[in-house]
Amino acid sequence: MSVPEDRFDSLREVEAMYAVDEFGSRRTHVAWAWVLGECADADNFVEAHFLSSLLLEHSASPLQHYLETTELANAPSELCGIDDSTRNLVFMCGVEGAGSGSARDLQDGVWKVLESCCREALDITALEATIDRLEMEQRDIGNGTFPFGLQLMGRILPAAMYRRAPEPLLDLGPALTKLRRAISNPGFVAGLIRRSLLENTHSVRVVMNPDATKAKRDLAE
Repeated sequence: MSVPEDRFDSLREVEAMYAVDEFGSRRTHVAWAWVLGECADADNFVEAHFLSSLLLEHSASPLQHYLETTELANAPSELCGIDDSTRNLVFMCGVEGAGSGSARDLQDGVWKVLESCCREALDITALEATIDRLEMEQRDIGNGTFPFGLQLMGRILPAAMYRRAPEPLLDLGPALTKLRRAISNPGFVAGLIRRSLLENTHSVRVVMNPDATKAKRDLAE
């Protein structure tokens, strides 16, 4: 059985270049990622997807709204959301079409949105509706582009790989019921955001800058 990787003690910052045909002033990509709990834990699984839906599901969602409307970038990154295909869940968000040197200002904006979500009381009806959608998604046989059986197999794969019980991931009902009870606590959502994102040091910011000469250099190498 594999050993979990060491946790970061602070946000890591990575900067690299990617190849473009023509250089532009707003071609930088900036993305953030946070490592959350294990995929094989049903409670972690539903909490992570609940968090993603709450923050990113549509244009009125707080973080999605910021990523769509900030003047520092052109559009949200296609990487936004939850990756549940590995041992640990990963929450991601980001933008494309940012100006060079704007990563710090964008990060301040993201953190400001998250802090605001912690301070403001969220409508319990909206929270319940988010859980309703999660429940319908996990029970809808026709949901998604893959056959339902393959969806279930993909969901339990991390549990099978890392020697965890797969049964709770086949039926997320108990975990969703537990989450419904949890949101009745006014401090639950704020605690989830702080624990998962604001105070989670096992995270990274990746900045990809355009380089019109990179393809030529790579070819020469």
